[in-house]
Amino acid sequence: MVEETPTRRRVLAGAATATGAVACPALMRQAVAAEKLVFMTPFGISIDFLEMENAVSGGFWAKQGLDASVVGAPGTSVALSQVISGQAQFGMCSGMDYMRAVATKGAPLIAVATINQRPIFSVVSLKDKPVRNGQDFAGKTIGILSFGGTTDTYVDLIAGRSGIKRTDLKVVVAGNSPGEVELIRQGRIDCFVCTFAVLFELQRQNAPIEAWGVDRYAPSPGQVYWTRRDLVSKQPDYVLRVLRGLRGSVDEIIAGPIEPIVVRVARDFELPGSKDPRNLANLEAAVAKDYWLAEGKQNLFRNLPSLYQAAADALREVGIADIRDPESYYTNQFVDQL
Repeated sequence: MVEETPTRRRVLAGAATATGAVACPALMRQAVAAEKLVFMTPFGISIDFLEMENAVSGGFWAKQGLDASVVGAPGTSVALSQVISGQAQFGMCSGMDYMRAVATKGAPLIAVATINQRPIFSVVSLKDKPVRNGQDFAGKTIGILSFGGTTDTYVDLIAGRSGIKRTDLKVVVAGNSPGEVELIRQGRIDCFVCTFAVLFELQRQNAPIEAWGVDRYAPSPGQVYWTRRDLVSKQPDYVLRVLRGLRGSVDEIIAGPIEPIVVRVARDFELPGSKDPRNLANLEAAVAKDYWLAEGKQNLFRNLPSLYQAAADALREVGIADIRDPESYYTNQFVDQL
């Protein structure tokens, strides 16, 4: 059941950092001031991050003594830099991109939970001009969300595992919306990599598309939550409370109904598509079933060794990163306490 907190005064604010949107609720406090939490998304504010937004709007982080805000970065690289610099405490991005950052840039981060147990990205093209596999990338122009971000990494992996050189294709930033189909029709791109939310909407519209998941070439943890290693070692209770707030939000979404949750979140966040909360609720139900619970409820939030190993193998095979110890990239010490 979705409950309102009658004493909560919601406040919307612009981002204090050089990133995207922020939502911060001003909550009635008792005795001890809450600890600050800034949680970065890899790409803006949207239904893709409902569990984080609901942890704010539903008061789940507040119940853990956290004064939380969610900040939408314009790309994964910004989210990573904000956490590394200490401007934010937590972030989320694809497991593949997280591992690449740690391996190639020495990012002092560690994954503390996995929310999507498989990648949430797909390659989309039109049926009358299909891009059906990685081999078809040759000579094509591919739309991605941002340079240096998750979708850019997946293009590298798919091309590399298909024997296609990066110089044999062109990559452009095209955004993340159903409107990218028009870019294909205009001849500006041949296909694009998008989140499940975009694919879901295109399928709902019965758009004449071809689509396939990036995990065909790059199985990996789909989306992971990460923080700095020093925070894990010095403030384990803080990390545990962050995850308990997230888990409470996730459990509420899984239990449903989801539509009232979407309505509540839309009061705090500029949520694209919120004028049709039922559609967003249906989308989130599909995400929970197909991605959060892809490895069963018993593995909800758990970092699975097999997926980290598969990601390490893929990154090594195409020459992106030589990861020999993927088990050092994550910990389940907090998941075991949820």
